[in-house]
Amino acid sequence: MNKILVTLPVIVIIGVIAILALNSNQNSEQCIITIFGNRYDVTSLQTTHSGGNVYECGTDMSQTYRDQHGTDVSRIQPYLIP
Repeated sequence: MNKILVTLPVIVIIGVIAILALNSNQNSEQCIITIFGNRYDVTSLQTTHSGGNVYECGTDMSQTYRDQHGTDVSRIQPYLIP
C-alpha cells in the first residue's frame, strides 16, 4: 500500500493561524479566499467582479481587500462560508 503525504502550508498572522488548503472533497474549480479571518467562496465573482479576476484562491487577501474596499465587508458578506 502506497501512502501519500500531504503538507499543508500554514501562515501565522497576528496570532491567528490559518491553514490554507482546499478540503479534499471540494471542487478543484472552487475559489476560496480568507479576509479578516473569515473564509469566502468567491468562485462566482471570478467572472463578474468589476475589477476583473483579482482573486488568489487559497490565500489570505485581507490586505488587498482593505486597500480597495476598506474594512467594511458588507459587499462580500453574501459569499461568507458559515
